[in-house]
Amino acid sequence: MLNIKELWIGERLIYRPDGRTGTYEGAVTADLVKVKIADHMMLLNIKDLDLAPEEDYASHRPLWDDPPFKTNSLTFQNAPDTIDLHIEVLAPALTRARPELILTRQKKAFEDFINAAIRVGLSHVKIIHGKGEGVLRTEIRYLLAHKFKAKVIIPSTDDGSTEAWLH
Repeated sequence: MLNIKELWIGERLIYRPDGRTGTYEGAVTADLVKVKIADHMMLLNIKDLDLAPEEDYASHRPLWDDPPFKTNSLTFQNAPDTIDLHIEVLAPALTRARPELILTRQKKAFEDFINAAIRVGLSHVKIIHGKGEGVLRTEIRYLLAHKFKAKVIIPSTDDGSTEAWLH
């Protein structure tokens, strides 16, 4: 049985009696939850719900392995020096996916971006990660320092982005 306290708003659920899927919109009582199914808000008993399997997201997202830009055609002159990792910009179809899936997609896009920047010889990049709870920001800065060995890492004044000078 699902634990209401462990559900995230927007998490995909399956209504077992008829197999329809919807998104979790919040708890009403200890047993009743709001689930949006096909643009209709429904009050359902938590006992009738299961988490939708991850493959259920496949039809709601762009190809997982597609980078946000074509790295094979990049040159120093046309390579972007900034990437926006907000999921609404990067992969809008994943806006209601589970946080772990979103973070995985954001990290992959970031690593593809940095690898492309290094390959074409960019020395300075800007990563827009947003303020949020800081999970993505912390991961980005850790990877810049330890995996990519950035010379300098500078947080923006509002802490919603990070600039880095690569080696």
